[in-house]
Amino acid sequence: YLKRKVDFDRIVGRDSVLFPDWASAFQLFDIRDLDAMYYWKYLPFVQNFLGPPLAGELERLDRYMGSAPYDYAFATPLERRLLQLSSVKYVIGVRPHTAPPFTLLYDREVKIYGYNEVLPRAALFYRAQVERNEGEILQKLADPAFDIFQTVLLDATQLKQPQLTEIADLNQGAAKRVEPATITSYASEKVQIDAALAQTGILVLNDSDYPGWTAEVDGASVKWFTANYLFRGVLLGPGKHVVRFAYRPRTFYEGLVIAAAALLFLTLSALIRC
Repeated sequence: YLKRKVDFDRIVGRDSVLFPDWASAFQLFDIRDLDAMYYWKYLPFVQNFLGPPLAGELERLDRYMGSAPYDYAFATPLERRLLQLSSVKYVIGVRPHTAPPFTLLYDREVKIYGYNEVLPRAALFYRAQVERNEGEILQKLADPAFDIFQTVLLDATQLKQPQLTEIADLNQGAAKRVEPATITSYASEKVQIDAALAQTGILVLNDSDYPGWTAEVDGASVKWFTANYLFRGVLLGPGKHVVRFAYRPRTFYEGLVIAAAALLFLTLSALIRC
């Protein structure tokens, strides 16, 4: 059912459904998994909306399984903000989900509920607010008065003066609700997005800002920045654009150079012995 419905929207499982990482086997985008090497920003992001773990509880302390003792009912606006920011349109579980914003779509082996009030996986923002640090960004994201569907939050410590100037110019344009861009191809190490803007905006791909990603706009290399604490953003001018993100960690290429040098050394040593 989900394979027919889901495009690039994310899902989340309750009651340990699709845990630890079965979603990946079906090419579904679940915001949970069990990973010995969690990106360090991931669990603080989750805790910001679901709260810290209970005494003696490992759930949300060093893992996010979607299981008891936490209910994961997403019954409060703060809990649902995790879904909104993470582009989670489907909640899956065994127990009934009684919270009113969710619509039952499937009721067989598991129950699948739809939730439509979420940010697009690739979103175009026309307002940006610069905060002093990541702590202030998390605090603002949890503020019910802050409109996440109109304004993206940026970290001042990551921005250079030319970027700050461009962001100030962007905020002079007409305020509009976030709009979707189109993901045309998606792989674990490469994403391509088509975006059309009537005015200057910021494209935010709701994928993590893990170090090693690069960005191109219309074939030209650009500097991306962290948006909404955990995601990747690029500035775009008016018009149609093709944006590509590619994972090219510097350490990987440094390793290739070292491996090539070692191979050359061993080859020369063997030739000298001959």
